Amino acid sequence: MRLTINPSVPSPTFVDPLKRSPLLVDFLSKCLRKDPRKRPSAYQLLSHPFINHYVEEKE
Repeated sequence: MRLTINPSVPSPTFVDPLKRSPLLVDFLSKCLRKDPRKRPSAYQLLSHPFINHYVEEKE
């Protein structure tokens, strides 16, 4: 099975982003970028403030 991204279909959005954490919205919008050249690497995403907030909280 091959998964492809259709560039003509708009990217997903939150129904009500004001009810979500701004860090969560930013993190997911970066994860869901269609253009792989503009999408952060896994390493970059793991150092995102949204992830770091929860890692620091558990330590």
